[in-house]
Amino acid sequence: MRQDSSQYTIGENKIATKIKSEALKTFKKINKFRKYIAAISL
Repeated sequence: MRQDSSQYTIGENKIATKIKSEALKTFKKINKFRKYIAAISL
């Protein structure tokens, strides 16, 4: 992968942004789930 993001095409940027936002959503869901599990197991 190229290091310099200014070399990305617009298409690559859109895909990368989408992947990042999806990953963030998934991370937040996992975090909520873990807190929920922790609350139950107390």
